Amino acid sequence: MGSPRGFTFTHLIYPRIVGGGFGKESCVILTSGSSSVCPRARDTTFKMVRFSMRFTHTLATLSLALLTAACSSPLKVTKLDDTQSISKQPKVLSLLTKTEYDADIRIALAQHGFKTKKYASTKKVFKDVNPTTSESYRKASTRFGLSVYPGRIVDFCTINSGVQLGRATFEVSDLSTNESLLFIQAGGWTEACAYHNDIVWDKLSNALANNWK
Repeated sequence: MGSPRGFTFTHLIYPRIVGGGFGKESCVILTSGSSSVCPRARDTTFKMVRFSMRFTHTLATLSLALLTAACSSPLKVTKLDDTQSISKQPKVLSLLTKTEYDADIRIALAQHGFKTKKYASTKKVFKDVNPTTSESYRKASTRFGLSVYPGRIVDFCTINSGVQLGRATFEVSDLSTNESLLFIQAGGWTEACAYHNDIVWDKLSNALANNWK
């Protein structure tokens, strides 16, 4: 078959998307100067570009999920003082801070043998210094207080209202001396989310119980 004057026929075999995979198809390109015509090849190229974009988006989403999971801090316990003073005391705490997770925190603490009071209530105590002088001071109803710092949110659960916290902190302080005794830190989810069952409040409460012995 001859070519029209000024035109050249070229036989091209190119990839074709078939049922989600790739096949082969041929096309005859009619070329004149720098212009060429092969509609089927051009359509296939567009399909390949769209397929590549979808694959790249899926890979990026998976990479982001793995990176987010790595943002959750492991369990860490820091003792600032001799915790034997804690182990000799009843497992009663006053929750000193207020967060939206207070109810879940109290439940987790109760499941690990702790009693929590809503407030660190105090009472006024009078003490005689000598026959003519007395002094007064305020005494806390509980010996130890617990401060909770949720930290920042690093992920959201798509099936419930749970979130993943990068690093939540329990701080135990001695209310009689106003000194910090113990810090417990860990990342995790505030609620069970799909296959994630490591609830952060359970991890922190369990670590606190282990250090109260």
